[in-house]
Amino acid sequence: MEPFEIQGHWWTPNRPERCPGTLRCNEAGELHLHLFGAIVDSDRAVGNSFDIVYGEVVKLAGVKRTAPKGDFVTLLHSFVSSEHLNSSGTHTQTLFANRAFFGDTLLPSDAEWITRANLRISGLAGWASEVTGITRGAGSLFSKSWVRPEPIRIGFPKGELLLGAAVSAPSRARQWSLEESLGFSLTYHSPVTDSQLSKDAWVLQNFLTFATDRPNALTRLEVDRDGDEGMIPMTILGPAVFDDASAAEGVTPHELLFGYAAVSNRFEDVIRCWFDLSDKHPGAFAIYFGLKYNPPRYSDLRFQLMGQALSLYYTDNNARGTVHRSTNISSDSLTTSLDPLVRDELARTHPLLVLTSALRTFTGRFAVVFDPLIRAHDDNSRRPFLQMATRTFQYVIGREYGAPDEPKGTTYHWLTELLGFLWKIAILNDLGFTTEEQQKLLAQNRMYQHIRDQIALGFFDPARLKP
Repeated sequence: MEPFEIQGHWWTPNRPERCPGTLRCNEAGELHLHLFGAIVDSDRAVGNSFDIVYGEVVKLAGVKRTAPKGDFVTLLHSFVSSEHLNSSGTHTQTLFANRAFFGDTLLPSDAEWITRANLRISGLAGWASEVTGITRGAGSLFSKSWVRPEPIRIGFPKGELLLGAAVSAPSRARQWSLEESLGFSLTYHSPVTDSQLSKDAWVLQNFLTFATDRPNALTRLEVDRDGDEGMIPMTILGPAVFDDASAAEGVTPHELLFGYAAVSNRFEDVIRCWFDLSDKHPGAFAIYFGLKYNPPRYSDLRFQLMGQALSLYYTDNNARGTVHRSTNISSDSLTTSLDPLVRDELARTHPLLVLTSALRTFTGRFAVVFDPLIRAHDDNSRRPFLQMATRTFQYVIGREYGAPDEPKGTTYHWLTELLGFLWKIAILNDLGFTTEEQQKLLAQNRMYQHIRDQIALGFFDPARLKP
């Protein structure tokens, strides 16, 4: 986001005396309030926290404002990060704030107050490219017009979700253009907290990250409540989960996992199911989308985390694990000698055994869609992939079985991509996509095509891995 700073007077509900200061926001959305004075008097002010800090903006003559609109600012969950006091009596403090609300009014004290919210997510325009109001004029190649398309209204667990379009028309001298944008609007059945809104925004951001197969950024978040119709919506700022909007902008149909057209006739069912999956698999979703938004630098760690996400998704769907015995896994000689109850518990908790069960279950269940990626057609021909994945995972978590095939980086990378596709296929299945629909979608996906036609040929020759 674009950095900015604003000047104002600041106070807390328990200390109404106002203190001058400057609020600065950097490119990452981090908020720092620099006070010329103090809003807490203490010998040990650093670390003191405040649920709410209020501010009234001071408009400076001749200074162009780049901060969000609004004369008032409410900061949530702030703490004193530093302070300075010198012999002349000058006292300054710096606060770090987790969230800032800009608007025409201060944030109400009641916890549940949000009734409506507007969200912009970077990949939405590419995902729903069919939703547009721009048309070409009949008389000229350069004639364009815009008519607001009918918004798409569906239900979601706590209210109504609207997918709609807006347009701006910047112009100057001999230059004129139309700029269309898409956004989500949420209307809640009853007021919700900022925490609940953040959770819902995270779920929708993850949905578009999954559907576009690109990390998406939340580029705008505005809220209001009943009775605020005459005021501008309050803009929410704070540190972002992911802030590179360009990563998902301009995504093409061949890069998508699926677009709006693929779910247009059952959009509400898919969204409701996505919210349900997010609630049911919080751990697996946290790991997978953490990999999308902030992947570790090392390829072996990315592979390990992708394996853990797949394992968690599998165990969440299976009350009890199953030990799969195989001469390819050295730990089987140990598990076969254990008491059955101990062995059963180990199967549900040991990372290698859980991943082995997940891989065998998912590769068998989704064989029609996944087999082309590993040049397989039955259990025996899937063996090279299972062997390579489990041996590599065992090496990563224990460094006890030997290094994977050279080159290590390439092995880790493509195994991570393959586990990722197995995850995507499992999610698509749970979202209600049939096998035929999955085949059609993935046959158009550029990465799926590349692995199927280029990578699988060299990686999964049946003679590649020996027993």
